[in-house]
Amino acid sequence: MNDILQEELKDPEFRQGYEYYLRAGEAAVAVYQLRKSLGLSQAELAKRAGKAKSTIARIENGNLAPRLDTLQDIANGVGKEAKIVFI
Repeated sequence: MNDILQEELKDPEFRQGYEYYLRAGEAAVAVYQLRKSLGLSQAELAKRAGKAKSTIARIENGNLAPRLDTLQDIANGVGKEAKIVFI
């Protein structure tokens, strides 16, 4: 981590935003990989999850850090379970 980022992370508001976008990025990769591994389009995944296609697109673009219930709906829609891991 560079010195500028380390300094910025001392600001609680900056840290909160930074961590939000890190989680959004992780969710984006996870949902995209899940969808691709099942050979589904965004529209197909959205339908199975009971969500709007735009929700899936926003998650995959990293513009939305999904709530836990949204991740559970996505997982349940394809016969999977969402797993939360604390590191």
